[in-house]
Amino acid sequence: MTASERSEEVIPPLLVFGRGDLAVFDDVATAERYIEAIDVRNGEYDGVFDATGHPLVLEVGVQRLARWLPLSLERVRIRPQLDDAVDAGLASRIKDYLLACNVGEAILEGRSLGELVELARSHARTT
Repeated sequence: MTASERSEEVIPPLLVFGRGDLAVFDDVATAERYIEAIDVRNGEYDGVFDATGHPLVLEVGVQRLARWLPLSLERVRIRPQLDDAVDAGLASRIKDYLLACNVGEAILEGRSLGELVELARSHARTT
């Protein structure tokens, strides 16, 4: 799959790491509504990935509320990173998070990325 084909595809759930915590979102729209623009600008998130380990990018944009009103709203947008890289360290990050949640090492041993994502979903803050 090329980077341009990948640019439209995000495989849920989304894993959002920040402030020593993990949030798991079932879809992009929910994550975009939940994540605050000020937190993105302040660098509060240190990693966003889809279920396959592809890194995602958080961007802040301005949306005008109405043509006739001089009001606008900052919105967070999530898009795939343009390269086709998979974060090889994602499984390790998930394991570290689960260990901090008192999940035993024996439970994590030999688990695939997909299995770790599902375990993370059951322990993380989900929306």
